[in-house]
Amino acid sequence: MASITAAYDRFLGLLAVIVGIMVLLSMVFVVVDVLLRYFFNAPIGWVIEVCEYFLLFTPFLGMAWLVRKAEGHIRIDVVVQSLNAKVQAILNCWESFLVVLALVPGAYYSAISAWSHIERNVMTPGVYPVPKGYLMFVITLGFTLTAIEFARKAWGHFREIRAL
Repeated sequence: MASITAAYDRFLGLLAVIVGIMVLLSMVFVVVDVLLRYFFNAPIGWVIEVCEYFLLFTPFLGMAWLVRKAEGHIRIDVVVQSLNAKVQAILNCWESFLVVLALVPGAYYSAISAWSHIERNVMTPGVYPVPKGYLMFVITLGFTLTAIEFARKAWGHFREIRAL
């Protein structure tokens, strides 16, 4: 089990690196496109579409890693911090569990929608159309990985409750 967990954590790290590369590439692509468009009247046709895909991929591929590494980034817990440790652990456990309950249906319905788009061969509009369903599976992956991370958080808080 430890090797599966380690491989999963490495996979999340890899996704975070990919997200960082996509953000950097987006900046470079847009700057180069603007320079070519305004100084040489030669825009790059695919830049806007690729950057749009990167904008889809960035939050969904990165949110599970963010939950794993920086849970405080997505929380406002001024009231919770004023409570004793056991009550904090109970609230954190329930919070994580409720987030899992919200993410699982999101993953399920996004997978159904993506599969429907693949079956109907729906393409994205644009200069270089791509199958929309495959892009939508990124949403399913993001919701699924984030649900796993919040389930891990809930389990950790549950163990903390038992230890207190």
